Amino acid sequence: MASLISGNTQIWFSPKPTVSGVYRYNVAIDGEVVFVGNTYLEADKNPIIDVTDILRNFVDVNKPPFATSGEKSSLVKEVEVTIYIDGEQYTQNTQKFMIYENPFYKSYMSTPILDNFVKQDIGSMPMLQGWNSTTHQGHLIPTYPAVMSSNITFDMVCAYQNMPFINSFSVNYKSGLVDTPEYVQLAGGGVYQYSIPLSWLIREDVCDVKSLDIIAFSPVTSQNRYKYTIANFDNESRFFLKWKDRYGMPQCQPFGGTLKYSEGIAQTKIVNYQNAKKIIDITNAPKWTLNTKWIKQDLYPFYESIFVSPYLLLYDAYEDKMYNVILNTTDYEEKTFKNQNRNLFNLQLEVELDTTEYMIY
Repeated sequence: MASLISGNTQIWFSPKPTVSGVYRYNVAIDGEVVFVGNTYLEADKNPIIDVTDILRNFVDVNKPPFATSGEKSSLVKEVEVTIYIDGEQYTQNTQKFMIYENPFYKSYMSTPILDNFVKQDIGSMPMLQGWNSTTHQGHLIPTYPAVMSSNITFDMVCAYQNMPFINSFSVNYKSGLVDTPEYVQLAGGGVYQYSIPLSWLIREDVCDVKSLDIIAFSPVTSQNRYKYTIANFDNESRFFLKWKDRYGMPQCQPFGGTLKYSEGIAQTKIVNYQNAKKIIDITNAPKWTLNTKWIKQDLYPFYESIFVSPYLLLYDAYEDKMYNVILNTTDYEEKTFKNQNRNLFNLQLEVELDTTEYMIY
């Protein structure tokens, strides 16, 4: 069974050196040697190699959009450690989920991860915090803008057991209409990712669209299938923030509360021989102050992953424009009904465009 990168990775070997000394070892990730080092081993003691710090250098950003046809995700790494003792080499293998678990443990968020990839079955699990792979339900599922746009994609990162898989989509409308526009075929036996432009999914009235379901089955046993809701749609909010959930899948939620836009402007001036001032360049850092609407207490902790995400994408549904942004709000405070004096609460963030506008005059 695979383990998380947030835990220590210590590889234990049964062969014991006959003489104390320095011995060589190699670390390979996904079949490629990434580190060659030496370690001191005591005679007649089992070697233990700690590769935690090495593995942390190989966490991929995993930023959407992904391939529309589906591709193997880098969320799981195959780790191989080889040690050389007394003229012989010994190898141990392990699987590692490149996931940092939330340090404040909550059982309903830190749900077990489906990782028995060798089992011949049609079990699957979207890589979202709080997803239950048995009931096929999640606490905070993504909410996307109701737009027929190719500039924003629905993104899926999902663990699949060892069968060929088909993910068929069902788009539900408030009027009762059900549309089945697309499907993705996957090899199974691991974690895969794909992205579908919303213009491929939403083909009817955007004001009427409600949710997106996935029907999961294998073409080998197509009679065995199950359906779950993987996303909701919002046709009221203007701004949506997309980030990497702690389990690895892109999360998307509306920030439909109050909005403030500002620009941090800095000027460089010179004074000429007549003592006249002149601006020679200007730098401009665009910023947005975003607010959610009221958030339920049990859902608020899921927003913590915004603060540790390697990327943030801000989408303007009115203008159909996507911005790469960084987070200026650095402190996360978990709000509850009690610590907010029994008041309703939301989340406020300040994000800044990741590139600074630079003007020369």
